[in-house]
Amino acid sequence: MVLFFNWIGSAEEGMWLPHQIKELGLPTVSQVQKLEDRAKDLYNKQDYKNAAAALSEYGKKANWLSNLISQGLEPYYNEDYDARDNFPSYKLQPLIPIETAANNYRKKRDIAMVMEAECLIKIGQSEKAASLLYKALDLIDIKNEEWWDKARYHLFNLIKFMSVE
Repeated sequence: MVLFFNWIGSAEEGMWLPHQIKELGLPTVSQVQKLEDRAKDLYNKQDYKNAAAALSEYGKKANWLSNLISQGLEPYYNEDYDARDNFPSYKLQPLIPIETAANNYRKKRDIAMVMEAECLIKIGQSEKAASLLYKALDLIDIKNEEWWDKARYHLFNLIKFMSVE
């Protein structure tokens, strides 16, 4: 019997896997695309209860896929400034599309959170929606003005702050 160390450092029989893999599995690009298509279809059909659940699953898997993709860049980012500065640009160029893909999945996660919150508002779960909007506003990139505006609008509307149109 071989013992491995798990995520928090205790020995256990089996494989060394982060908690997220045990909880969320190992999402693939095609699996996340299918989840996105299903979630958006339910949303567009105004099936808000089922859309909220589908968007939640999709957002979590998109986030986890982003983290898995980003992990492929960790040897570069774990180095100090001098090591990164001296890293040959011809070796860095192939990493750029990887980082772009990871960032795109994070953006998908952010959008899914706002869409899920919109669904929750529609089905009367305002507190849960506010929590999602709060977190989405922590995560949304400043360049993503459309979804920043939507998240802010919905949160302010929930708390009756300012006049929202």
